[in-house]
Amino acid sequence: MSPKFGLQEFHPHAPPPPVEKWQKWVEKPNGEIRKRFEQWAVPKKIRTRLGLDDGSKCTLTIRPGTYSMEPLERVLTSNGEFRLPKKIAEDFRARATANPKAVIVFEIYHGPMQKPATLSNLHRRFWVVSPNVKYHEKTVPEWKQASVDFSAAFMGWGPDDQSHRIGRKFAHVISEGDVILIARRFRYRPDVVGFGVVTGAYQTHIKGFTAPGEDDWHGSIRTLSPFIPRTGIPSRLDIMKVLNQPAALHELHPASDPDHRLICDWMTTALSVGMIGNEGIGSNSKSRSPRVSLKSLFDPSQFDFEVRTPERVRIARKLEAELVKGYRQWLGKKHRELKVANYQGLRCDAYEGERNNLIEAKSSGGREYIRMAVGQLLDYAYLGRKKFVSPNMAILLPRKPEANLLEWLAEVKISVIWKQRRTFLDNANGQFT
Repeated sequence: MSPKFGLQEFHPHAPPPPVEKWQKWVEKPNGEIRKRFEQWAVPKKIRTRLGLDDGSKCTLTIRPGTYSMEPLERVLTSNGEFRLPKKIAEDFRARATANPKAVIVFEIYHGPMQKPATLSNLHRRFWVVSPNVKYHEKTVPEWKQASVDFSAAFMGWGPDDQSHRIGRKFAHVISEGDVILIARRFRYRPDVVGFGVVTGAYQTHIKGFTAPGEDDWHGSIRTLSPFIPRTGIPSRLDIMKVLNQPAALHELHPASDPDHRLICDWMTTALSVGMIGNEGIGSNSKSRSPRVSLKSLFDPSQFDFEVRTPERVRIARKLEAELVKGYRQWLGKKHRELKVANYQGLRCDAYEGERNNLIEAKSSGGREYIRMAVGQLLDYAYLGRKKFVSPNMAILLPRKPEANLLEWLAEVKISVIWKQRRTFLDNANGQFT
C-alpha cells in the first residue's frame, strides 16, 4: 500500500509545545531489576497538565542513563498506557540494564513529531571538581574516600548560595549526562580521585553519608554512574594541562583546546567500557563498573568462597597443561624456547628467557581465574626479582577475555595471550607471539 503524503503548515515563529517529564528507575526499591520494558503509562498529573485523554496522540523521548533514544509517536490507551514496539523495547532493555543504577527519563508532548526521528547522544559537557571540598587539607582524604564509597562528587558551597556562584553552577548548570573529573593540582602534582557520568539532579544528602569534619552540611552532591575510581592517568596524557586552575570547579573545553580534548576523549572511552553506547546494541563489552558498598564485619555469611572439587581441579590443570603445551610447540616453530620457573616450591607455568616473558596459564577467562593469575604473576615477579629484574608478564588463556578485563590488566602491566584456532595472539604488539 502506497504511503500517504500530505502538506503541513509551517509556522517559523510558532512556540514549541509544552514538554513534561517523569522518571522511573531500572532497579526497583527492593533491589530487583525491572523485567518489563514494553508497557508503560503516563502519570495522571502529567496527562492532566497536557490535556491528554485516552486516544490522544503524543510524542515520547526515552532517555535511559546518558542516552537519548529515538523519539516516537504513540496513541494512549486506557489510563494513559502506551506500548513500545518490540525492537525498541529490546534496545531499551539492553541500554537500561547495562546500568541498573541509572534513572530513566521520559519526555512527552501532546501532538505528532515536529522533526524526523534520530538517535542522538545527549550534549555532554566536561567538568573538573576539586576533592578539597571544604578548603581544609586534613579532611581531603576523607572526602576522596566518600567520593569512591558513594560514587559522587561533592561541593561545599550551597546550591543556592548567592555569594558563591560555584555552588549554584555545580547544582544547577551541570546536567545529567555530563562528565565530572574529581581531581586537583596539589604541590605541583596531579591528585586524581576518579571520574564518572552525572546521573539525576543534585542532592543535598545521600543515605549513609556524613560530611567529614563537620556536623552541619549545607553543600550539594552529584551522583555519578558509572563511576571509575582512578588515581593514575596514562603517561601519554598531560593531566596537568587541565588542572591549571585553583577553583573548586571549572569546565573543560574539548572543542577548542587540544589538551582538554585528549583527556575528555580518554575519559569517554574508559566510561564506554561496560556500557552500551550510541554505536548500538551488540558492543563487545557488556559489563559495567560495579558499585561498591561497605558493611559491618559481623556475619560470617558475608564471606564468599568457592568449593572446588578434586575433579574440577584436575580438569583445570589438564586444560592448562594442554594450553601451555600447544603454546610451547607453536613458539618452537619460531625457534623460541619456553622453560618452567621454579620458586622455593612454587612454579610459574612458563618463562621465555630470550624475551624475559613470565607467563601464567589459566583454563578460563573468568574474572576469578584472572584475579588468581594476577596474584601469582606478581608474586613470582617479586620472588624472582634478582633474576628477572622487570619481566614482561602475561596470562595465557584459551580465548580472548572481555574488554573490561583487558583494561584493568593493562593498569597493572599484565598482558594477555589467547589461542585463536591454530595460532596464538596477544595484546602486547607481539611481545609474546
